[in-house]
Order: sequence, then structure tokens, then C-alpha cells
Amino acid sequence: PGIQADRLLMLLKQQQQKVAKKPRSLSSKDPHGEITAVDLEAEAAKKRDQELEKMQEWVAYRGEEAIATGHLFTIGPQISLLQKTPIHQPGSYKIKVALSQEREPVWNPRHEVFCGARWSMPNRPTDVKFFGYVVGLSDFQGIYRVQSASSEGAVGEPQCLTGSGKRVEFDLQLDVEMERINQTVGCKVAVILNNVTFTEDQFSVHKSVLAGTGMRLQVIGTGISRGSEVEASIQWAT
Repeated sequence: PGIQADRLLMLLKQQQQKVAKKPRSLSSKDPHGEITAVDLEAEAAKKRDQELEKMQEWVAYRGEEAIATGHLFTIGPQISLLQKTPIHQPGSYKIKVALSQEREPVWNPRHEVFCGARWSMPNRPTDVKFFGYVVGLSDFQGIYRVQSASSEGAVGEPQCLTGSGKRVEFDLQLDVEMERINQTVGCKVAVILNNVTFTEDQFSVHKSVLAGTGMRLQVIGTGISRGSEVEASIQWAT
């Protein structure tokens, strides 16, 4: 479906003639100003890059109020970080997460951070679901506990992740599969270290989630009291 290639070329040529009296070269390989397949592919690639850049933006919320955008944040009480543009298509989505407490001598054992996916059904937008991992300090300094958690109450066995006294880093990957015959979409979240899967868990959502409100990656702190904070760096991985 959509405009055929020859018709698209004709429309683009007409638009070009309206904005310039003289033809100008649109391609270094075509001095006559004709739009080539190379030009169209370059424009399509530029559009894909713009859409990807928009999807990669993150927003910090205090409650329901957006207070900041970017990739470097401070997580305090009632602060959550949310991927700005929802995921509607199957694929792999990976972020690099670095959590630290630079103002503390060591990581506060009361402070935990959830990293994972969140979504809601289109007909129940306030009924938020989530699946991912809670990261916190173990009983040993510099060793962090990574434990799966979901809105359904399921909690997995804790895994031990090595960091430093007040900093831990890892990759978080969300895989979204194609729709199944039973109208569900299989998903998987994984913590990855040095390109090796450290731990992974599977879950599923109804197909209407992707078709409707979509899924988003989220980072949110728990147990962080007033006056305390966790520094978070979130970068999309290729």
C-alpha cells in the first residue's frame, strides 16, 4: 500500500520546481538535479535516525510531572525515569545503565533501583504492569543483588553482580517477539555483562498493548528517603 515509486518521484520533482526556478543537483552523481534511488535511501535513513533519536530520549518524572529530559539523572523520592517514546514494534532494545551514589561513602543498603519494562492495557491505562529487575546491595560491600520482579508479585532468586563500593553498571535488554497465534506477544528481559547474558526472564503481553499504548523501559528508585539520591546514566546500546 502507499504511493508507488514513480508517483513519489513525480511529486518530489514538482515540489522541487516550486521552490527553485533553476534545477539544482540533489546528488553528487547526478548533475541534472534528478532525484535518484540513492537520494531516496539517504532521506529514508535520515528519517529512521530521527525516529530512533526520538525513541532514545528519556524523561524524569516527579509523580506525574515531567521535570527533565536527557541521559543523566538524579533519582530521589518519587522520581522515575521513563523512555519517552513507546515501543510498538518487535525487536531488541538495549540500554547501558550506570547507577552510583557519589555523595555516599558506600552504597546505602536501603536503596534499590528497578530497571525493566512497563505497560498498560489500552482500555485500562491506569492499571500499570511491569516486569524487570530490582538492583540493590547484597550483604557484601561492592556486590549487588539483581532480582527479577513483576507487578504480578513474582520474585525470582537473587543473583550477585560485582560492582564497586558505590557504583554498578550493566546492560538491560528487552526483546519483543512477533505476535503469537493466541494473540499474545512474547517478551524477554535480560541483564548483560560484557556481551554475555548474566540473567534473563520471560513474560508476555496481549497484542493490544503494542497496538495501543505500547511498552516503555523504566528506571525507578525505591527506599530512597528525602535528602538521599542515586545518580543514573542511561545510554542506548547498539
